[in-house]
Amino acid sequence: RICLRRYEHVVCVSQDIHADVLSLGVPEAKCTYIPNGIDTDEYQRTQDRGAVKERMGTDPARMVFGAVGRLSDEKGFHLLIESFARCQARVGTDAELWIVGEGAEKARLEKLITELGVANKVKLLGFRKDTLDIYHAMDAFVLSSIREGLPNVVLEAMALNVPVLSTRAAGVPNVITDGHNGLLTQCGSSAALDDGLEQLMTDEGLRKRLGDAARQSVVSSHS
Repeated sequence: RICLRRYEHVVCVSQDIHADVLSLGVPEAKCTYIPNGIDTDEYQRTQDRGAVKERMGTDPARMVFGAVGRLSDEKGFHLLIESFARCQARVGTDAELWIVGEGAEKARLEKLITELGVANKVKLLGFRKDTLDIYHAMDAFVLSSIREGLPNVVLEAMALNVPVLSTRAAGVPNVITDGHNGLLTQCGSSAALDDGLEQLMTDEGLRKRLGDAARQSVVSSHS
């Protein structure tokens, strides 16, 4: 807040951040909105989902839900773990949740996983260099963030035809249209994630439709 007005130029990756920066007194002429983009030639499906699961030590028939990000409070991973544990038990789907990333919340999340009795279902994978392979293994991607800009991880998952369930954090609704190329829900509530998780756990046709539309959206607008 102190430095922004002194920069020669400020680039914002989502429209809400752009509005916030202007409200802090940055002149409009010195502030540009440029949404994130990714290399859609690099991020395209080239491996069989089941084969990647098997290579990573998981039953190819088991569903894999994934999340990628810093283990910090604003990412809402504690909410995701609570919702996943609840939905998996209620629906009875054979599924795992993989969370990729490091951060200060790791011990808290490990404690929560133990308390919920899902240590065999929820895996904190830590820092990984093979995230591209991990995306290939996912049946669905979940962004549970309370605060965000426009996260590349959502674009990366979408580009690989992975259906995405996301909170309506910041710039995400500019990329995902609920029910068309992904699913959206409110921020800050584990219960709010339940409906989307259960839909993705039980409806293979929905997963395929959302994943295909997601790829098309990223190629056309965020490549």
